[in-house]
Amino acid sequence: MPNKPHASRPLLLTLASRFILVAFIPVLMIALLFRFYYEPLMRADVETRQLRAAEATAQQIAHHFSIAERELAALGQLFVSVPQLGQAQTEVLLDAYAETSNFYEALYLTDELGQIRAIGLASNRRTQRQNLQGLDVSARDFVRSAHRLRHGFWSNSFLSTVSSRLTVALAQPVGRRTLIGEVAIDPLPTLVRQLSQNSQLQIRLLDRQSQLVASSEAVQAGHQVNLGNLPVLQRSNGQSSRFELDGQSLIGVAHKVDGPDWQVLVAQPEVIAYGPITMAWQRIVLSLGLALVIALAIAGATSWALAQKISQFSEHVSAIAEGSYDLALEDSDIRELNTLRRSLEQMVGAIVEREHGMARTAQSLRESEDRLLATLENTPNVAVQWFDPEGRVLLWNHASETLYGIARQDALGKTLDQLFLNPQQARLFLATLREAAKGVALGPYLSDVRNAAGQQLYVQGTTFSIPAPGGGQHFVCMNVDITEQKKAELAYRDLNETLEQRVVLRTDALTQSNQELNQTLATLQQAQNELVRSEKLAALGSLVAGIAHELNTPIGNSVMAASTLEDHSNAMRKAVTEGNLRRSVLEQFIGDTQTATDILMRNLRRASELISSFKQVAADQASAQRRQFNLAEAVNEILITLGPTLRKTPYQIDSDIDTSIVLDSYPGALGQVLVNLINNALLHAFDGASQGLISVQAFATEPGWIDLTITDNGRGISEENLPRIFDPFFTTKLGQGGSGLGLNIVHNLASGVLGGSIAVASQLDWGTRFSLSLPLVAPNAAASAEQPPAPALTSSFLQPPGQDGGSG
Repeated sequence: MPNKPHASRPLLLTLASRFILVAFIPVLMIALLFRFYYEPLMRADVETRQLRAAEATAQQIAHHFSIAERELAALGQLFVSVPQLGQAQTEVLLDAYAETSNFYEALYLTDELGQIRAIGLASNRRTQRQNLQGLDVSARDFVRSAHRLRHGFWSNSFLSTVSSRLTVALAQPVGRRTLIGEVAIDPLPTLVRQLSQNSQLQIRLLDRQSQLVASSEAVQAGHQVNLGNLPVLQRSNGQSSRFELDGQSLIGVAHKVDGPDWQVLVAQPEVIAYGPITMAWQRIVLSLGLALVIALAIAGATSWALAQKISQFSEHVSAIAEGSYDLALEDSDIRELNTLRRSLEQMVGAIVEREHGMARTAQSLRESEDRLLATLENTPNVAVQWFDPEGRVLLWNHASETLYGIARQDALGKTLDQLFLNPQQARLFLATLREAAKGVALGPYLSDVRNAAGQQLYVQGTTFSIPAPGGGQHFVCMNVDITEQKKAELAYRDLNETLEQRVVLRTDALTQSNQELNQTLATLQQAQNELVRSEKLAALGSLVAGIAHELNTPIGNSVMAASTLEDHSNAMRKAVTEGNLRRSVLEQFIGDTQTATDILMRNLRRASELISSFKQVAADQASAQRRQFNLAEAVNEILITLGPTLRKTPYQIDSDIDTSIVLDSYPGALGQVLVNLINNALLHAFDGASQGLISVQAFATEPGWIDLTITDNGRGISEENLPRIFDPFFTTKLGQGGSGLGLNIVHNLASGVLGGSIAVASQLDWGTRFSLSLPLVAPNAAASAEQPPAPALTSSFLQPPGQDGGSG
């Protein structure tokens, strides 16, 4: 059978292509030289100009903000050196600075808790001061970062509530206080346009959040656009990159701005930036086209004569290639062509003889292959597969289809891991093929596999190699299904084991352990209930002792005044009896009587107030009675009962309760919560401190709910202890007065009896804030409570009073 002729080209085309190649090589060398030498230089020059412009712009912006930083730092140093300035003096100084500053439109000075205490505004905006006084900014990221780094820190851009313009703020630590200045960024667009006037570059200024602040392009001026998705802003190596913006393909580079951590984006249209490169390429392409046209004309004229001489010989060669061996070849005047003619005649004879031999061999191979395939195909109980060295299926007999549930057409050309083996089994199978490639027959071996339907099979297999047509090796796998025998063997083995006896013994042991654990749990729960009861009784006993001590003074004063009045009454009676009563004696008796009466009334009234408050608090603490009560009055009664304890300490307590809040709830549970939280602050927050302040505040939030906050400016709670403070028996004062049940009782009462929730926010050296969200009407004990709203945490820059959920 003759071989298929190789595709060839006409001589004219061959010679023409050679001439074209000769002409193309110099132009190609010039193009490569430009592509890999001059073009990178031109692109580098574009990048260098953009980078220099970005650096210059970044320096101008950084200089603009550095002046503002120095001014605010100098003002902050003034407050550090003169800390005794009053609020009025401070606001006069801040107003004057805001009125004359070229940068700051508003200045704020906070106290140690992060609340704004002094505000500096221009004269035309000072009417807004009352809206900003007392706002809490301690939770702001840039304020915390300024205190952590101990130097000024810039905020993200935001819309100022003072000027209603886009603004950034700078926080400067002043001891534990914070000085904050608002800087308007309106001048920046003008500055950017001035910097881009003398070049074809587009300059854009982006803030820390990639928000467009200023642009030299009039199309984007005044628009708020976020460019954070541009890939050029993610590069930190100062290299230019291509990006799409506003329908333009731009080339640009980004550069960081020191200070507020902004970015400068310098770019220009790609057609302008790389215009010289495009023009150079156009010239090179034009030169290449001219060279090719000239080379083609020369090649056609040169090759025409030679092509005519050998065209007849080419026709005869094509006929031989198509199987026409009886064509006569004519002699030629060219010696090389005659030699080629004789070689072709010899080749024709060899081809004819070889075709006859190959036909006989192919017939014999087809007969042998048909017999072998028929034998393999009709083997009923042996699954036979052939594989190549990569594990791909070459043969898949009918028994393999029955065993593995995969049709032959679906299996051919695939590996076993694509059919039914898992990755580990596939690796073991390939290792078996590699071992069989060494000439060793492997098996019989047992395999545990699953067929295409997911059924478990136990297969006994044998693997060996056979020669592959054309060289190399193929592999034969012969598998016999022994699943039923293997299952019977496993079942028989299970019957010989004492599984049931072990299960009974283990079940008894687990039952006994479960009973012991239940008894231990019941004992622990009883102990916890007793400790909680003891904790409540101890708190009530502390109240009794404090009230008793407090009553000692007014009652003692009353007894002394009554005894004095008794002495004067006896003297008056004696004077009347003896007839020695004078006007002066009567007037003195009346004056002493009036004084003693005033002393008695004042002290007895004080004792009556203490007893009344104690009776109400004690009754609430000792019972779970539900009633309507005014929240401010209930909190004042609790603070009165805690008065004796607080007067023994250098700490103060302050309350700010909306007097219009009336609750239908359980005052005893609420009192227990307040007492435990205040005692917790005295025991933990002010440990060893010479002074401290506890603040109790309450205000209405959404309809039907209030927020009650207890804040201290103590030492705070560490991050690792904060998630565990409501756990029972967890305390950092074990053996030092702490039982670990106070905050657990608070959590249970707030979320259970009162039907609300409690949250805590704390930071070391800044204090702690407990926030209770409570319903105005507590849920019934038998009904499931409405899910309370979680205490709100706001992230705005200037927060309205009472909306901060952070630490105090």
